[in-house]
Order: sequence, then C-alpha cells, then structure tokens
Amino acid sequence: MNTGTHPKIDLIFLHPHFTLPGGAGNAVIEAASRLNPERYNVRIICIRADSDYKNRYPALCFIEIGGPLSSSPMFWLTFPWVQYKIHSELNRFSPGIIIPNVLPANWWGFIYKLFHKEVLCLWYCHEPSAFIHIPQWIESITHPFIRIGAKLLNPLLKAVDLFLVSKGPDHVVSNSRFSSRLFEKVYHRHVADYLYPGIDLEYFSPQADKKKYLLMVSRLTKFKNVHIAIQAMSEVKDKAYRLVIGGEGEEKDNLMALTKSLNLTDRVHFIGRVADNDLPKLYAEAKLVLFTSREEPFGMVPVEALVCGTPVIGAGSGGLTETIAHNYNGILLDEMTAENLADAVNALLSDNKKYELLQKHTRETAEEFGWDRHVKTLESILEDLMRRDQKGTYREKNVD
Repeated sequence: MNTGTHPKIDLIFLHPHFTLPGGAGNAVIEAASRLNPERYNVRIICIRADSDYKNRYPALCFIEIGGPLSSSPMFWLTFPWVQYKIHSELNRFSPGIIIPNVLPANWWGFIYKLFHKEVLCLWYCHEPSAFIHIPQWIESITHPFIRIGAKLLNPLLKAVDLFLVSKGPDHVVSNSRFSSRLFEKVYHRHVADYLYPGIDLEYFSPQADKKKYLLMVSRLTKFKNVHIAIQAMSEVKDKAYRLVIGGEGEEKDNLMALTKSLNLTDRVHFIGRVADNDLPKLYAEAKLVLFTSREEPFGMVPVEALVCGTPVIGAGSGGLTETIAHNYNGILLDEMTAENLADAVNALLSDNKKYELLQKHTRETAEEFGWDRHVKTLESILEDLMRRDQKGTYREKNVD
C-alpha cells in the first residue's frame, strides 16, 4: 500500500488484559503485529500485558493502564477511574480508528466514542457480552456473592450494554456466522461481516506418530463441560488411553474430585496451563481432541487441533459447526453427554479406516484459517469503513 496516496492511520486496539491464553487476545496481538506498518500505526491499550507476550512480540506497543484485572470486583467498583485513564491514553494518541474487543474493552471504546464522534469505532465482537446476556455464564460464576450481585445488577447491565452498542460502534464484525446470528438476536442490529480468528499454519503442524491419549485444552469452568469428558473416560473401552486436560480455572478442584470419585486418577491427568511452545506437539501427538463446550461462538482449540492433524469430537452447535464437518474431519454430537461421547470415542478408536479418513481431511480444512487471510480481510474492512466514513454512510442499519 502506497503511503504517498494513503496517509498513515493511527489505530488502537482495546483489550482487557493479556495474562491468560485465549482466542480473543491472540486475535488482537496477531492482527496488530501483521497489519501493514506503512498504512497503520498500531498500539494496544490494556490493563496489563505479561512479559511472555511482550517478549514474543517485541515490536508491539503495549500501553498498560494498571490496576485490578476485569475479573476482580474491585475493577468494577473503580470503573469510572479506569474509564478516565482509558480516555486519557486515547486522547494522548488521537487515533483515527479504535478496535475494541471483549467486555469491558468494548465499553471503553463505546464510551469514548460518545465523546469523540470523529473517531471510527470497529467492534470485533466475539459474542454479546457473555456475563450480561448468557444465563449459563452467570450461573458459572463460582463466588456466591459475585454471582448474586451479577443477577441483581443484570437488568441495569443489560440496559447499559444495549445503549452503548446502539451508540458506540460504527461497524461490527463478528468472529463467526453463529456469533452474527447471536448478535442480531440480542442487539437487533445487522452484522454485515464475520471474520474468523486466524492461526499460524507454520507454528502448528502435523506429526506422524500418535500417542495413546485424548486431549482437552480448556479453561476449567462449568460452561466448558469438562466433567462430561471425565465421566466418559469410565466408558472408554481401551484402558491404555488417558485423558490429558490442559488449563486452569475455578472448577479444577471439583473436576479433580470427580476424577477421584470415579477411580480415574491413573487415566485422567491435569497438566495445568500449557505453555505456547508445548501446544503444537501436545495437539499433534494426541489421538483425538475433545471439545465439550456447547454453543461456543467459535472455538480456537478445534482449529489448532485440525492444523496439527488431529480429528475433533465436539458438540454439534455454535461456531464449531463452521470448523468441524461431521464424519469429514471430526465427529459432531447432537447431544453432548458422557454416554454419547464415550460411544464416539470407542467407535473411532476401533475403526482405523474411518480415523485415517478423518485425519486426512484435518489439515486441508484448516488452511482457510491462516493469519494472512484474516489480516487481509481485516484491512479490507478497515479501508471500506474509512471510505464510507468519508461519504457519511458508515452507520449500521438496525434489523427489522
């Protein structure tokens, strides 16, 4: 892109924090690091970015405002002060475009937009704010006082969220077709574009040898239904297979207790948070990857598994149906129960011909999720947004 004909644009991503691995955070970092530097001057504003991220992406500019993380009640008690710091940092750089991500970063951007209408706001929406609009997420809060507070405040939070979404973003991009439908149901506003998160097709790669373990990589919360996979292991016929669970979360103690109660401690292994450097090998050597979460907006784990040549068994709902094709590169279950999951695992482990057919299609399916394609589409959306802004026609239309 020729900067002689296109002036350089100051662009700022807004994301809560970079302390835990996650698809939304990775999408921010990868896009920020790959956008054309001759066209975009990119920065990222967050509460905190761990040294691991800053060491991996030394060229990125992280602006950390500090303070408690958004998962802490103290963050919400001090939200006006946080918003003031966000405003101050944004005013310091006077961006032409802001790209907020998940809650509360989307609120940061929308509130700023109310006072700075000249700034274009592109919301990359991974899902409607989950702890506001999705009852299962509210029920998954383990701390009883926080859960009660979330329920009591829910009508107010919904009203605030609906107002900000109606006023803040100039354009919305979802992370899947499923997320687009969910967004339109909640906000009654059309989403013209969806943009799948990308994956590094060189970093993740297949490996010839498979080992005798099934793999889950997940945050250990109620919503992820990890207990179903543990229960299913009781019915897996080949006792040589183990279930390896990577991840941390508030449900870990309960899941370990369940494992003990089922006498599966020798077959279910909790390995904690998996370092990024270890993920490709862990995926590639697994016989199968299990994904028990229902109605997942997209799901990076299944895509990472496919790129590493490992078939996936998951729930036939949500964004997973856009990455896993039933009986082609994996298995989708209409009802995600321990019995159904065990039956699917047993069937694949005993049918080498079918397993090899699924495995054959894994990598080719995942090719469309490369970061280059993601960034190219994002740049096209940004350029279109700026063109429409010049014509005064950028506003989204409401759904009838």
